[in-house]
Amino acid sequence: MQCIWRRCTKHTLHALPAHGKALQSTFSCGFSALSTSFDLNPSTSPSLSPTPSIPTSNSSSQSLTPAQISLAASQAVRLSIANNDLSDAFLIVNSIRHARLGDRWTSSLGIRDLKRFKASAIPFDSNVSPRLSSHALLHGLIRIGLSKKAGNLAQQMMKSCIRIRTKTLEAVFQAITHPSPTIGNITSPLLLKSSLEDSDILTLKPTMTNHHGTKFALRLLDLARQRRQKRTNNMFRTLMTLCVINGEIIIASLLFGIMVRDWQARMVQSSIKLDPSSPGPIATTQNGLGVPKWYDSEAEFPSESCLHPMLDAIDQTLSSDATDESSRLNIRAALQALANIAALLDEKRIPFQSISPIIRSLSACPRTARATRDKVKVWVPDKAGQPEQVKAYSYFHDVLHRLIHKLPERNHLHPLSSPERSMLPAMDRYGYNSLLQYALRHRRSGKLADKILRHMTDERVPPLKPDQATATILLRNGTLLHRSEIVDKALNLMSDGQNATRMDTIRTAVERGDSHTITSTITHLTSTGRPNVVVDLLPIIFPGLLLPPDQAVQDGEFADPAKRKMVRYSKQLKHAVKLGPYVFTSILNALQKTGRTGFAERVWKLAQDAEEASWKVVLDPDAKFTPWCLPIHAYTIMIKLYAAEANPRSISNNLDTSKARHARQGVIGWGQPHPLVPRTSNLREVLGRDQGLAVYRSAQTAAQRIPEDLIIKRSLQPPEPDAHFFNAILDIVGRHSHMRPRRPRVNPAFVKHQVKKAKLNYAHRGALSKVWDPTLLEVGKDMIQAGFAIPLGFQHLFVGRLPSCVEESPLKIKTFPYAFPLKMQQGRSLYRIPTRKTKSHGLGLG
Repeated sequence: MQCIWRRCTKHTLHALPAHGKALQSTFSCGFSALSTSFDLNPSTSPSLSPTPSIPTSNSSSQSLTPAQISLAASQAVRLSIANNDLSDAFLIVNSIRHARLGDRWTSSLGIRDLKRFKASAIPFDSNVSPRLSSHALLHGLIRIGLSKKAGNLAQQMMKSCIRIRTKTLEAVFQAITHPSPTIGNITSPLLLKSSLEDSDILTLKPTMTNHHGTKFALRLLDLARQRRQKRTNNMFRTLMTLCVINGEIIIASLLFGIMVRDWQARMVQSSIKLDPSSPGPIATTQNGLGVPKWYDSEAEFPSESCLHPMLDAIDQTLSSDATDESSRLNIRAALQALANIAALLDEKRIPFQSISPIIRSLSACPRTARATRDKVKVWVPDKAGQPEQVKAYSYFHDVLHRLIHKLPERNHLHPLSSPERSMLPAMDRYGYNSLLQYALRHRRSGKLADKILRHMTDERVPPLKPDQATATILLRNGTLLHRSEIVDKALNLMSDGQNATRMDTIRTAVERGDSHTITSTITHLTSTGRPNVVVDLLPIIFPGLLLPPDQAVQDGEFADPAKRKMVRYSKQLKHAVKLGPYVFTSILNALQKTGRTGFAERVWKLAQDAEEASWKVVLDPDAKFTPWCLPIHAYTIMIKLYAAEANPRSISNNLDTSKARHARQGVIGWGQPHPLVPRTSNLREVLGRDQGLAVYRSAQTAAQRIPEDLIIKRSLQPPEPDAHFFNAILDIVGRHSHMRPRRPRVNPAFVKHQVKKAKLNYAHRGALSKVWDPTLLEVGKDMIQAGFAIPLGFQHLFVGRLPSCVEESPLKIKTFPYAFPLKMQQGRSLYRIPTRKTKSHGLGLG
């Protein structure tokens, strides 16, 4: 052994070229019989011969300092790992640790047979630090992929009070939290269900997870807290990402809570005086946080980026339908995770300004008429810190309401040493805008909106100036609420205090604004009965779009008119891709209100071309476009437009008989061959029906046109048919030219009698309804496949033609504003799918 250490230290300190070969032969001969585990099991280890000790005098190693011996030992560990001699590496490290710590720390080494270990241990001086050699072994285990052994070693090092470097501990976390091959919720449904019913769900425990890496990481985190090891944001982010991938969203939210409380405890213990107006230092004893003195003082400032993946996963889960018991449990888990974050916000514990994502997730919690989300209870701490169950939906809105009434004023952080203190700094502009949207849309309260704006511009230190997004929110919601004073305030913000007329302000907003501003402005004009103004704004939004096809822009660079036309359209297309789908939807809605079918077709073609172009520019790394899809509402508008053209009674009654007959039959200015169907007829009714069906089928096949990689990687959502979409197509296929006008009010008993009679005729004689349209059968099948019920007024036509009819439409998940009623709109529901109120007409204002 003397020879071993003489050579080891010699080659380490003098860096001779042959040191690797010498150590390889020495260690392979001297330690070939050692165990590769931590605990040297006597039942599996061969007999070991006694090892001679290092001489106490006249030895070259005796002249080495403890630091030099530690360096030599770490180099020997690295060489042993490089030669696949893990037993040598473990023996060196355990020998140094045993010499340093003594027999009382034997349990932390994982050694079961101390007597057998002592017989083979290398004698070291007790002054030699085990930290360097332990780190060398830890790094080597991580490099060769032995993450479990690395985790065990890190755990033993912390138990032995060996401080681990922060970057090394992060590497251990990265290794042990490698995601499982199966992505998704790995938690047992029985375990999740029992956990949701227990108040202990607010306490993070390793038993809450089924993933081995997560359990190991949680134990390491707890041990690092006890040993005052620094726990970084990267460690928490790595573990939280693993939990989100595995569907363990509750654990991720509790980890974020630990990050926040660790930071607050550090501030309290450090007695940092952050507020110049504070009268004195902050107490370091037991405080409002409820943490003892020894709590972790090495916490980092919580990163808001850790929240984003978790909130995205919560939003995605809550927006899905509860089709079975497993999905219902996932929804309850997402609500509990969101409640954990909401409790931190309610207690003013979140220490950063950017809380806009939290506000949006809380306000976007879906509300349904059935007992799924708005009646599910979650566990939250009460004022005394004890767990209590509350209704999730009501609790989220109560938290936001309390936040509005007690907004933070300063950017200085105040540790929670008293109930009046707050860790929540003054919000940024995004947070104020999100709260403003919540107050107007969900609470429908102008008073709350005024309070938020006043706090933003006057009470906050320093104050913030409203931006374009603030004006857009005011304009959009003021239009929906029919509050002229809110609209005027929005227009004043858009005009930037200049003395301009309302129309000049609108033109300037459309000309200089972004897609949100343009959408809100057009929606305001349409909702206030001025959709014709939108036609005048089209040349500003899309220059050259309304020019005749044979007229080209003067461009001296290209003499060919066709080339100039192509260049002009290419510029329009790039501009259209930047504007996005909702600008097109608002424009189409305005054109549908004015009956400008020809203009609408031009906008529709540009919208479809821009949609497809957005899928392709994503391949360009320099492109800053985001792939998008036209929403189902855009398809619905076009179908309504063609339904009005196909309806012969939509022609004005002011025309005389001959002109009315010509107007009903002639088609001028619309129904072009592109981009929908070949123009086979000039009859308005036939062409309107054909064009409407073409749009309908285009929406049904939209998902097939989108590249699959965009749906997977970019989470691009194809348009999904809704009740309004099917109601629009029923206005086309549910009517024919020879039918009598429907009565304004039809007795439901009469329609039910028709359905009953049709069923009896089919059961006794196999008779089907004589009034039939194959396209109506096509639409009926699509409705049932989408989960909607055939409207009662059409059910007698489907008897015998469909195997079964859905009796009741399933509840589609939507975010209904807090102040809105849940009742369905029952008007004309005999021939239409019932829908819910989404506008503010007829509702009280706050």
